[in-house]
Amino acid sequence: MKKNFFFTIIIFLISRVYLFASNDISIDLKSVKEVNIPSPKPAIDTNKSNDINLFLNSLDRIWGTSNENPKEIYLSKSIEETNKTVIYNFDLNKILDKYLYTPIKFKTLKQTEVIMSISKSDNCPVSGSCSEGDKFLLTLTYNNTTDFIPIKKIINVGFLMSGSKTITIDDEQYTFKIYGSIINPNKSKIEVKGPSGVVLTKELGEILNVFSNFGYKAVLNKEYRIVYGRKIFCDNENCKFLKGKKVFIFEYPVNQNSDYFGIDETSYNGKEFYFESIGRNYIFKLLNGILTIGKN
Repeated sequence: MKKNFFFTIIIFLISRVYLFASNDISIDLKSVKEVNIPSPKPAIDTNKSNDINLFLNSLDRIWGTSNENPKEIYLSKSIEETNKTVIYNFDLNKILDKYLYTPIKFKTLKQTEVIMSISKSDNCPVSGSCSEGDKFLLTLTYNNTTDFIPIKKIINVGFLMSGSKTITIDDEQYTFKIYGSIINPNKSKIEVKGPSGVVLTKELGEILNVFSNFGYKAVLNKEYRIVYGRKIFCDNENCKFLKGKKVFIFEYPVNQNSDYFGIDETSYNGKEFYFESIGRNYIFKLLNGILTIGKN
């Protein structure tokens, strides 16, 4: 009895399968809705992000660390009238903007010489607050003209940062990039590409080494270089020289662990001052482009 029952069930199932296989089955592809499968997003490498932040912080110290303003001295007598020894008397007008004219250069197809250096704006290149590193500029001097490119705007580091700036010189386009080295920022490479290909490749450290050799030499508590130039003002990354001038005193050689000091000539002209880091026994006086340094 049970065998007949199971046999009947098996015959029934086989007949259903056969019927299904023999029927004409059509599928309306238009009625099938597209299913969007989300592509996996790469996880953010927090270690890489931290490396980028460290790299950007290092760019804040291209010239070293600047964290001290001059401290004015209120005296009834000048350096010349006291018993202080005048150890240096520099005519800064003779070196005005000389730091712009480094031996690092390239030529356009029309043979115009373009000279590269580094400068610093007096304000943020874009409106709002910014770090010190945002103020550093790549300077390009040619035909009595100087163009400025904010350095941080042309940095390239992996896939996290990508920047470039193209400017026109002699009706030719030149693109500027810096390929950042997280391990050693001084090994970051500045590349200039023109109509005929790459015309210049230099490490950031090479430019800084050249920059270190500009200006007057002064040996105080340490060895320093003194640079004098027109102030630079930027408005939405459009930068230009101002009439006012500024003195920079750099610890030599220039590196991320050294110090540098800025003196606004308009604010300190005719005044005497000192820097705590250099020492109170070194007294500075700036008057119409003449910098006098005395010592107790």
